[in-house]
Amino acid sequence: MKSKLIVAGTMLILTGGCTQSGENNDGHGAPIRMGVGVTTAEIRTLYRKRSFSGVLEAHKKADLAPMKPGKIRRLPFAIGDYVRKGQDLAVMDDADLVAAVARFRPLRKQYERSQNLYAQKAISKAEFEKIEAEYLAMKRAVDNLEENTTIRAPFSGVVTALAAEEGEVYSPQMNAMPGAPGGLVQIARLDPLKVDCDLDEKTVLKVNKGMQVEVTADVVPDTVFHGKILWVNPRANPVSHTFEIRC
Repeated sequence: MKSKLIVAGTMLILTGGCTQSGENNDGHGAPIRMGVGVTTAEIRTLYRKRSFSGVLEAHKKADLAPMKPGKIRRLPFAIGDYVRKGQDLAVMDDADLVAAVARFRPLRKQYERSQNLYAQKAISKAEFEKIEAEYLAMKRAVDNLEENTTIRAPFSGVVTALAAEEGEVYSPQMNAMPGAPGGLVQIARLDPLKVDCDLDEKTVLKVNKGMQVEVTADVVPDTVFHGKILWVNPRANPVSHTFEIRC
């Protein structure tokens, strides 16, 4: 979404004035009388605004997908739905997970027994560490399969794209298609929004982090959004010689 960013700088100026009074001669000897007026000096703020075009995007976005291809058993949300952090976005076929858990259970029991035996000095440290290493490796494998079987929202937001439908087989190759999201499910946090734009060399010297800005968007032309500069990249783009900022 295109947007316009207005950066306003401030400069204090001192204004005031008065009129003079006295007597003058008009060349014929007649005096000229003038009234005296005094105004109080005051400080005013002069705004110097510059406008730049930028891209209005979600403040936070994530493309989520399992690591391996698999059938989608459940896809409870549609595009536009709001999801909360930790909610299930997609549930994949769990055949691999079930098999891994079946292999893991006896290894976990063996590890628990070895802990007691090692505490009683009934087995050597080397034997215990071997069993512990096997247990930890298998536990990591099971945890990884669980994460890739049930895809959960890492933050609250809105579903903005889906690469497949419930019941289909998802494959990472789907993401290579034009216009496809980077994962099975894409979510975005739309409040607040962010704007990235490029400033020229002269303007960037007059802006800094925390400066207030006004943002307008084409889709809502009569609305002005207020924000502030989050960061200014001190490194110039080597091609355009501009400096990127984010608001």
